[in-house]
Amino acid sequence: MELLIVTLAHIRPAYEIDAQTQVRQVTDALRPTPGLLGVRSYTSRDRRYHLLLTTWENEEVWQKVRDRCSPARLLQEMAGAQLMDTPEQWAMRSIWGYVRPAVTPTLAVALLARVQPEQAEAIEQRWLESLHRQAAELLMASAFLARGEEESRTRAGGDREDASREPAYRWGTVFLNFLTWASEIEQEEFYTQPGYQNFSLQLHQAALIQMLALEQP
Repeated sequence: MELLIVTLAHIRPAYEIDAQTQVRQVTDALRPTPGLLGVRSYTSRDRRYHLLLTTWENEEVWQKVRDRCSPARLLQEMAGAQLMDTPEQWAMRSIWGYVRPAVTPTLAVALLARVQPEQAEAIEQRWLESLHRQAAELLMASAFLARGEEESRTRAGGDREDASREPAYRWGTVFLNFLTWASEIEQEEFYTQPGYQNFSLQLHQAALIQMLALEQP
């Protein structure tokens, strides 16, 4: 089963241009890797974040190449001076996807939600119900929902960081909802749907949310 590795890098102010060059070098270095099915790179509109989505044939392939081809590690090695901190990285599997044919996306958003494990199943069910309703209304150009866990943060040299530097809490389960729209009108209608607003309120009460407005590559 395909494995999605999601990597998020936070860029230091005034280093946005330099970081873009380094991220391109990382994606170029990754592409020849055996078992890599695809790599996509997105920049947040404020240029503060880079989001890398790499898809691998399966978990076994990923474990074989992880030590030398982890996007988080490569970013740390190639762009360490431009980063605010160690890149975050999650191993995920897609649980839902949607593409509206013959529609060109012009707007994209990535929503990351960190939740406690005991709440993950209920949140997943409500999230899927909300997305199915939005898809039926043709309010998205494309979308997918993935679920996974945070990988242990590592230094560029491969050693695990001191446990004392880890957060006092562990959120356990992470969801990524990647959404695109064909226009601002459709995006606004998506967000103003009562069903989505009800779900969004529940999600913000139960999860730690990070939303990134992205530039289309």
